[in-house]
Amino acid sequence: MPETWWERFKKRELGNFKKSEPMDLPDPNSKEDVFLLGNSAAEMLKNTAFTTAINRIENEYFRMWKNSKPMDAEGREAVWRGLQGISEIKLKLTGMVNEMIIKQKEYEEEEKLKGGK
Repeated sequence: MPETWWERFKKRELGNFKKSEPMDLPDPNSKEDVFLLGNSAAEMLKNTAFTTAINRIENEYFRMWKNSKPMDAEGREAVWRGLQGISEIKLKLTGMVNEMIIKQKEYEEEEKLKGGK
């Protein structure tokens, strides 16, 4: 079986990344890649340090927004973009988990059909 993007990624040392080096992306059609991403995303969403950091950032943005001056439209807009970025990260991670669950059900159905022939 060919090496997955995750296996290739793990072989690299973080300090050796070059900006010009293309990042290996997961194959959305690969069962292994979908499951690796889904499991990794689920672990991140359960990770206490990650969720605490995200919550602290959100709370800081809300505090900045609450304490901003009403006429500071530019500042409020920057805070809004920050909050949207945090929401997008959570949404993408949740989407990866959901995609894994859907693919798992699809594969189980395929196996049932193959076994029932």
